[in-house]
Amino acid sequence: QGNGAAQFSLGHCYKYGIGTDKNVKESFSWYLKSAEGGYKLAYLPVGDCYLHGKGVKQNTDKAWVWYQKATT
Repeated sequence: QGNGAAQFSLGHCYKYGIGTDKNVKESFSWYLKSAEGGYKLAYLPVGDCYLHGKGVKQNTDKAWVWYQKATT
């Protein structure tokens, strides 16, 4: 817990099916944990998931929030 880089890597593995089956919900879950822990590389993928409804209900407002965080 609390290792943003490892959480981000798990999100990536689930997104692309690296060493596991593809699972967009699981991917989003790990990207979000990473981002909420302050790991900045996860901000854009979280925004993308919200924007496109990948693994989470589409929410352009939340996407915008994460995109804004990514620019700071």
